[in-house]
This record gives sequence, structure tokens and C-alpha cells, in this order.
Amino acid sequence: MGDPYCRLPPAIDLESGGTLRYAGRGRRCVAIGKAREEMAVWKAISIPLVVGTAAGLGYFFTHYDVKRQNGHIIISPRGPAADVPDLAELSGVPLGWKSIRVATFDVQPLNRTKLASSLVTSHLAELIRDFDVVALQGIQASNTGVLRDLVAQVNAPGKTFDFAVAPEVNRQEVSQYATFLFNRAKIDLDRSTVCSVDDPSGRLRQKPLVGLFRARGPDASQAFTFLLINVQLEQDSSGDQLDLASNVLAAVAERFKAEDDVILLGNFAVDARRTNVAERIPNVSWAVSGTISTTRGTALPDNVVFNRSATNEYLGRSGVVDLIRRLNIDVPAALAIAEHMPVWAEFSIYENGQAGLVAPTPE
Repeated sequence: MGDPYCRLPPAIDLESGGTLRYAGRGRRCVAIGKAREEMAVWKAISIPLVVGTAAGLGYFFTHYDVKRQNGHIIISPRGPAADVPDLAELSGVPLGWKSIRVATFDVQPLNRTKLASSLVTSHLAELIRDFDVVALQGIQASNTGVLRDLVAQVNAPGKTFDFAVAPEVNRQEVSQYATFLFNRAKIDLDRSTVCSVDDPSGRLRQKPLVGLFRARGPDASQAFTFLLINVQLEQDSSGDQLDLASNVLAAVAERFKAEDDVILLGNFAVDARRTNVAERIPNVSWAVSGTISTTRGTALPDNVVFNRSATNEYLGRSGVVDLIRRLNIDVPAALAIAEHMPVWAEFSIYENGQAGLVAPTPE
């Protein structure tokens, strides 16, 4: 019998075109099988050189190299960019980006009625663009049509966001589901790992969503890889839901033994400001504390949770996006968007938080 908590497809196939395998305890994901693009070579151009002024000559020889080869005059721009394009430029990752922001956002209910408001849709799209990966909860629809419309709005300014849902969405009758939205310019997703978490006891009303991601930019052996578990729990005065969340975290981590950076994020349906709440899920850190994440300002149910000793890629930066201040709107307008506010945490794009520093591979 298989693991009752998580159904996974057998193959691991990286979306970017290669395959993904694990080396050690998930500290590297090595992309193989994808052909490397060859650099374009500047063609020789033979032209008569006519310069009218000394200033023109100065500018020309400052910005261009001129040499003779095989009887021809070869003119080429100066500077390293003329010879070897930067790897980040080739991969589509903007230069200078050394971190990614991972967020959770309970948008319940996200349905046709909510998206019928162009202003609400515009605000949602603007908020999502602030992050690189967003775990959304509360999509109320029988298929992905609503989600596709939202992503189209997110990408309207030229962005490249995509989404992932559990395999049963669009295949089975569903009324509500969760999703991951991610910026393909900065994040790769191994779609073969995307699955829902089953609870044979029936205590989970909303199935958590699982997916394995990798930061783009660094070499595959150096890039931060991480497993996300998107949860939406129900209010329970007994606290049983937090125990259930702990069980889900343990079950998924056991199934993905090769990946030690496991991040649990979403709506935990309990105020994390309350005493002893953080201890209910052992050996983890809560990214946000001492504040609120509901639009009405009443509680902190939303959070990003991870094993701090394992996930040292965390940069110590996190927060809650105040809808009213971020969008310059009033409370009723904010409530029309969502009852909850986005919660985020920032991580290095490099495994172990530093370029060139990777964990040893066990024998």
C-alpha cells in the first residue's frame, strides 16, 4: 500500500525541459537533458571607415574594437556583453535578484462574482505581482476558468506568471480548491510533484496542495529548491487542526525525504498570537508573529512555517501586506478583495543561503 497522505506521480520532470533528480538530502537538484544554447558569434563586417571629426573618432574607438583579419576590417562593440551574455540574462532572470518572496493569500471566495468587479480583479493582480510564488486558498469554482482569468490579469503588464492545481481539478467534480501562482521568470516548478494530500480519517475538509519548486538564476546544483504545502484549515476550538497540520507536514516530509526545505503555508484558522500556538507544530519557525493578517484586524491565522535549522535560506525578512495602505483604499474596498491579507517570507535563491555553499552529499 502507498502512503495514504500523498499520491505522487512516479516521474520527476522539470518544467524547463530537463529532468530533475536528487543528489543527497535534497540539497541539489541537477537539471540534465536540456541542450545548452550556443552563443551567437559576431559576423565579420567589411565597411569603409569614414570619420568626420576628432570627437567622432574618440567616441568610435571608445565604444568599438577595430582589427584586421584575413584582409578584412573587423568592427565589434567593446565590453564583456559583446562576447558572453550573462547567464541571468539568458535565463530571463533580471540581474541583481538574489532572493525570492514566497507568500500565502486566502482570497476566499475567489469566484466569478468577485472577478466581475474589474477594480477588485486589478487589485488582486497587483498584489500577486509583489511576490514570486503565492499559495492561494479559497478558489470556489468547478474548474480552472476563474483562475486562468486572474492569471491573465496578472500577466497583462508583460509578466510571466503561471499556476498549478491538484491533478483532480478539471478531472473530478470539485467546488473549492487551492493553487500555486508563480513567476516563471524566477521560479521553476516540477509539475510531476504537484499533488493533493489525502486524509483517510476525513478530518481535512480542504486537501492541502504540494509542489516542488526551484529558484532560477544560479546553476542548478546551487539553486534553492523547496517543497511547498498549501493549507487551509477549519476553525476548531479543540486545536485538533494544528495537530493535523503537523501530521501533514511530517507525512509530506517523509514522502519527499530527499528535500529538507519543506515550507507549510496558508490559513491555519488559529490566532498565532495566542500562547502555545507556535509549539503545536514542533521544530518549526513561524515567519510572522505579534501582528494581524485579517483585513478586519482581529487575528493572525495566516503564516509561513518552516524548519529553521534546515531552511537556512530564510533571510529573516517577512511581513503582512496591509491592503488599505498598499492599495490606498478604505476598509470596505479592502474587504471586497479578501477577508485576509497576504503574508510573505523572503529566501535566498542559493541553496544554504550562499553562492558556492552546498551541503555534503551523504554516502
